[in-house]
Amino acid sequence: MSGQNLTQSDTLETEDLYKLTQRQEKALDSILSGRTDQEAAESAGVRRQTVNSWKLHHPAFRAEMNRRRAEAYDQEVGRLRTLRESALQVVETALQNGSLRAALAVLRLITPPSAPTVDAVDPHKLVENEAASKALNDVLMPSISGPGDVKARERELRARLLEKL
Repeated sequence: MSGQNLTQSDTLETEDLYKLTQRQEKALDSILSGRTDQEAAESAGVRRQTVNSWKLHHPAFRAEMNRRRAEAYDQEVGRLRTLRESALQVVETALQNGSLRAALAVLRLITPPSAPTVDAVDPHKLVENEAASKALNDVLMPSISGPGDVKARERELRARLLEKL
């Protein structure tokens, strides 16, 4: 529909999708303060289904809800960072004072880094592993890739690799 063909009511309806009414603001405030959809509907003077429809389909309502949730999340993350620093200072002081309990608690929280995933270093093993993976894929999803044995896949893969070299 071009801009020239829009009637005044069409324009109002389109614009309404991109701005919030006072009722929508009230409902949104209620939802973001932790109230249920029913409670939000009551505070806005609409039915619960209307609030649900706004949450699912109304672009301005959804966008504002997303924006406010992101803002709240960012504020919570900031507070957690501050609390983490304070908590680390307390733990550090306890450790410096020789607290066995604090030391054990820290050791329980620390997880050793996992070893990096390293693929095979032998090119023959790499081809063999890829062929085995493709053969397993054939067994698990035969309708997609078709049946085949590992050695045949390995020969096929080697031939394709040699063509590329």
